Amino acid sequence: LGMSESRFSRCFRRNTGRTFTDFVSRVRIHRAAQLLLHSDRPVAHICKEVGMRSVAGFNRRFFENKGTTPSEFRRQAGLHRARSD
Repeated sequence: LGMSESRFSRCFRRNTGRTFTDFVSRVRIHRAAQLLLHSDRPVAHICKEVGMRSVAGFNRRFFENKGTTPSEFRRQAGLHRARSD
């Protein structure tokens, strides 16, 4: 982009209201939620697939964004699907 990392970070935050790191994290969590809903892959595999380095960090970020753990998110989604069938 022709600018330093720090300048990019400032521009990104000024234009979006959040840091680039937070944005990337939210994109990863959103993708993880889709995978949890539409696959039976283990949480640890999904964590790695979306680019998170550790399952503990993934669980923490997921909880911060969704208000529940990845396993509980999947379980609750399964209950909702079972009720609607």
